[in-house]
Amino acid sequence: MRHLRISGQTGHRTVFVGTRLGEVYAMRENPEAESMGGLRGGAPLHEHLASHVRDLASGARCVVTCHSGSVTCLAPHPTAAHVFYTAGADRCLMAWNTRSRHCMCSKRLPAAATCVHVSNPRVGAIAVGFGPKGDVRVLLVETMAEVALLEFSAEAVTAVKFSPNGLFLAAGNRANVIDLYNVNRGYRPHRRLRGHTSFVECLDWSADSRWLQSTCGSYEILYWDANEGRQILDTETIETDTEWETWTCKLGFPVMGIWGKNMSGDDINAVCRSPA
Repeated sequence: MRHLRISGQTGHRTVFVGTRLGEVYAMRENPEAESMGGLRGGAPLHEHLASHVRDLASGARCVVTCHSGSVTCLAPHPTAAHVFYTAGADRCLMAWNTRSRHCMCSKRLPAAATCVHVSNPRVGAIAVGFGPKGDVRVLLVETMAEVALLEFSAEAVTAVKFSPNGLFLAAGNRANVIDLYNVNRGYRPHRRLRGHTSFVECLDWSADSRWLQSTCGSYEILYWDANEGRQILDTETIETDTEWETWTCKLGFPVMGIWGKNMSGDDINAVCRSPA
């Protein structure tokens, strides 16, 4: 409990409580208990309040939910344009509705997330990457229940992305590699892609889920064959003919115009091209 405010007259007061989880609860005062010298069997107001929030008793209504720390990653829902997900330093994952402007649901995470991505509705999953241990947790969209824990990276995960067809999950990390997982086989490791000379920054799948492109901290863009798990060295055909499902890499022909004269590689931190 971090903040407390009371409004109204004695016997008809509303107590507002701010918690460390970024929530504000509203509770109505009990006039009968107040007449006995307290809110619960003569207990002082602050004791009743702490118990009320801890036990989430009936009458405690959450009126505001928000992050209580910096927001570190965001991912839109692939088909519901009014829904997006955020995770932050407060170790919370939240689903937001832009139409009603409220948090639909939230989940407490074991650590601060570094990246998040939402699959297509057929898979109905959310992938969340973590550091410094480098694990990836897969949650269900509907319930946020955890269905898979992937602990195959030696360093922090920096990017996660489901393939458009929902068959693969790609996870890049600070160990300069990209791990591919087979969704239909319980997220069993499929391939490990090696070739980057620095930590992986961004990932994008082709629209047909055949190719993967990635950028790293040394400002290089590489292309991969997801099925065979190999780097594609003849890049001319891929660069000219491939339709990409997303473009979040800050390198490549479609985003060359973002780089101004005399800009360094770290002047631009993130890119997301709209589907249109």
